[in-house]
Amino acid sequence: MNKIISGLTILILATMGNSLAYAASGGELINLKMILSGPAIFSLATFVVAYFFVMTEEFSHLRKSKPVVVASGVIWLVVAITATSNGVPYNDINYTFRHVFLEFAELFMFLLVAMTFINTMTEMYLKS
Repeated sequence: MNKIISGLTILILATMGNSLAYAASGGELINLKMILSGPAIFSLATFVVAYFFVMTEEFSHLRKSKPVVVASGVIWLVVAITATSNGVPYNDINYTFRHVFLEFAELFMFLLVAMTFINTMTEMYLKS
């Protein structure tokens, strides 16, 4: 609920023309011009389209992973192009990508082990 209120607060402040807002989640300043920029809106639209394909998996017969992987690749490409065009050093972009990729890998490994454990327990339960 707090995230919804924070999002609505940021949106209201953006429409009022305020360039900075205080984020309730992290307590850091967010540049609203960056949030409402073309690359940010394009990334959000890409995410919504991918989520639409995930929701219509039953009708489109397209696995959930395909639109999500394509959308994440497109979004990372937009982030990299935007960062380099704004003069962000390559080392900063590389560090950020590696950090996010490491978090994803940790989550993936945790889910892989957890699902393996659940499948093993299910098979043992069904055999007995």
